[in-house]
Amino acid sequence: MATAGFDRVASFYDKLGEIVFGGQIQEATAWGMSVLNTHKRILILGGGSGRLLKELPLERLEGEIAYLEPSPKMILLAQQYWETLSPNPGLKIEWVVASDTFLDENTIPFDAIISPFVLDLFKQEQLEVIFERLHQILRPGGHWLYSDFFIKRDSFRLFRRALILLMYLFFKAMCGVEAWKLPTIHKLFQEYEYQLIRREVFAASMIESVVFQKS
Repeated sequence: MATAGFDRVASFYDKLGEIVFGGQIQEATAWGMSVLNTHKRILILGGGSGRLLKELPLERLEGEIAYLEPSPKMILLAQQYWETLSPNPGLKIEWVVASDTFLDENTIPFDAIISPFVLDLFKQEQLEVIFERLHQILRPGGHWLYSDFFIKRDSFRLFRRALILLMYLFFKAMCGVEAWKLPTIHKLFQEYEYQLIRREVFAASMIESVVFQKS
């Protein structure tokens, strides 16, 4: 998993995203959450400061959320934010400071995985390993809500590449992110035969949100 280096940016991470992309990151993360109405076990991978929690259908969800986040400071912020919400009393949340063993030791499959702006932190070879493990803990028919950056092939692609490279340089310096470029994530969903249910783009076609379903 990603390192705890995001502790260094926890206090201003959300504000930084707002400065660069306005409210588009939050909007992209929230998009697609309506499919989660009947899911009993949800894994949030890299949820950051917890702002995405308010986008879940909290009044209808019952069961368990596993909130997996490598930064202890981000976890603390998310816990504080959770206290301001009013979820269904039947909905519980487990806070997990991310470790690889959680994915391996989990024996009950999840009904849904939410991965907001986290899969792009890995080099391709790392991502392939992580993807396999996540695939194994998602039940057949389960949903995977994926939000991340992408580069649309149009006349502005060089600008998008430059901005994404600047983001990688920043997070490499501040947080120790090892990746230099976006991995080929859609290829993995295709190889594992996920069905694309719906897709939307945001931030002048720099961000995409996709709902996939496992076969």
